[in-house]
Amino acid sequence: MTDTAHVLAIDDDAVAREFIQGALSAVGLSVIVVETIPEFWQQLRDRTPDLLIIDVTLADGDGFALAREVRALDDCPIVFLTVHDRVEDRVTGLELGAIDYLAKPVHPRELALRVRNILSGHLAPPGVAADGDPPGDRLDGAGAANRARRFAGWTLDLQKRRLADPHGRAIALTASEFDLLALLTSRPSTVLDRTAILDALGRNVSTDNVRLVDVLVSRVRRKLGEARGDRQFIATLPGRGYQFIEDVTSPIPVATGPPAAKPGADLT
Repeated sequence: MTDTAHVLAIDDDAVAREFIQGALSAVGLSVIVVETIPEFWQQLRDRTPDLLIIDVTLADGDGFALAREVRALDDCPIVFLTVHDRVEDRVTGLELGAIDYLAKPVHPRELALRVRNILSGHLAPPGVAADGDPPGDRLDGAGAANRARRFAGWTLDLQKRRLADPHGRAIALTASEFDLLALLTSRPSTVLDRTAILDALGRNVSTDNVRLVDVLVSRVRRKLGEARGDRQFIATLPGRGYQFIEDVTSPIPVATGPPAAKPGADLT
């Protein structure tokens, strides 16, 4: 874990928000604490967190339902921090994939220690995502090792599941972000609607999950530099879906056998 690890928290209580901010900032973590679910989703679009802290009871929604939606987006660690300390609530939280479930009040040092321990075990090197063939491979049938796609100087390595910018720097992607980019680059110039994207990513098609596609696209765009005003790679077609508009090439593997003989060379 590094000092730049980023935590996103949501709590509708002002005192709790101040407590979380202070406890985690004191140990060098980057922390953003929001009050409402729309603010929470906006933060997810703007930056990929390393850990989420979610209150179960929110003024504008249910923390368990929110965690369920987030879990469909990626595998970011989730910690519930709430006044609800019933066994049933703890079980529900853990069944949703939460790493920890803390009952308020909690000492700030305990919260900071638990968060740092979780981050130490979950942060991966930049660019690393989960193993397995990305959706783009499942769609286009490619199966060769050392596969890569290149566009505008960027390299998407499908075997190592890494994205490198034109300067060769690794760009950190979550498993879901990588899978989305692999899918879009497998069909450049093809318009994919949100339902098709969810289906290709192996997600259930629902109203809640459909908006997760928009969050993923926003995050991938940001990591490709579109938020800084750089060239556009992913176009939005209102009412239709998304389209990868940059040319994509797959380098031809270099032969590894003996060099070919020159014309007229003595082969005896």
